[in-house]
Amino acid sequence: MSADFDARTVNEWCLKRLGCPVTERTFTAGNLSMIYDLRLADDRQVVLKIRDDDARLVACTWVQRRMWQAGFPCPEPLSGPLPLSTQAATAETPLPGSEAPEFADAPRLFAGLLADFVTCAEGLAPQQLLRPAPAWVHWYHREDRVWPVPDDRDVDLNAERCSVTAWIDVLGAAVRERLEEIRDAACVIGHGDWDGRNLNPPPAKAGGFLAHAACGSATQQVFRDQHQPG
Repeated sequence: MSADFDARTVNEWCLKRLGCPVTERTFTAGNLSMIYDLRLADDRQVVLKIRDDDARLVACTWVQRRMWQAGFPCPEPLSGPLPLSTQAATAETPLPGSEAPEFADAPRLFAGLLADFVTCAEGLAPQQLLRPAPAWVHWYHREDRVWPVPDDRDVDLNAERCSVTAWIDVLGAAVRERLEEIRDAACVIGHGDWDGRNLNPPPAKAGGFLAHAACGSATQQVFRDQHQPG
């Protein structure tokens, strides 16, 4: 997780990049990045995300802006990625909450929103900076074994040997083999972390898409397989 930043550092960034100081920090959260929900002196509410700098962030923000302009329910990018101390920060509008769907409807809505994402992104130009993908979906890595080097912990996933979870290694190897067969297929822009915790609320059609740092470029089949019922 990125380090927590003091109020002065965050305030100076907002004043410089958004033209207004912070009057209130309503919550702080995060995993691989720090997320601050802020209220500015002009009464705007913004979400500030701070994470390790990565060239992918520029391409992800480019995709997010065009998805927002096309009417997809995602936050509007306001500024960034721009330096904040030793890391990179982006600011965006928050999304209003909505009621969670009925449990039985959730899978259909969850898959449908991903399908809408891929369809909405079909006309976007390829973004080379979206590759390589984040570690958790980097199936085309150069490691000799199944799993890539993780980006959230110092551990060798390939060194873990457990009979109870051995099937995961077998499945991972089979998925990599299948994807390798379509490596040269045409790519589309999609999302590599389509997790209910990244939706608002998880997962509702009336809600919206929150995370943008996991935008990715992959073959059409990869994203098609993710949202078609099994």
